[in-house]
Amino acid sequence: MTDRVLERPRPSVLVVEDEPSLRQVIVESLEADGFAVAQALDGADAVARLHGFAYDCLVVDLRLPDANGMDVLEEALTLFPTIRAVVITGFGTVNEAVTAIKRGAIDFLIKPFQLTQLSRVLRAGIEQRQLRQENAELRAQLQSRFRFDNIIGCSTAMRGCFRRSSSSRR
Repeated sequence: MTDRVLERPRPSVLVVEDEPSLRQVIVESLEADGFAVAQALDGADAVARLHGFAYDCLVVDLRLPDANGMDVLEEALTLFPTIRAVVITGFGTVNEAVTAIKRGAIDFLIKPFQLTQLSRVLRAGIEQRQLRQENAELRAQLQSRFRFDNIIGCSTAMRGCFRRSSSSRR
């Protein structure tokens, strides 16, 4: 029998940036780091793509020619509450950063930023989401496994407990 290593699919990212050269640099960097990357030129393109595919991550510019990046962020989180989103901007304020985080972004990066930092933030966000999902699954398994119905006992005292429990559930 051969050991098969389960490969996780590459995490998917939608990059929404209206400046073509910066968008291309971000895309190439993320692809080189193992992400499957799609691109959107503006808010309308991004929303259309979000309605067509469940991305793991979103990188969205705060200022787009046809939309506010916060609106794209909100649409993404409405469609996919577990999407990991990073807002990027060249003109960010502390208030905008706080707003983005409160609305559900995992980070707010000011241009120019380190491409390795963006990749690290996205990977950490994906890992956090996976850990939360695993935690929820394990909690559900524990609740199912350690329910009162799963107790085994045949002593007189335990049979009495079982009778009282079954009569109280009726």
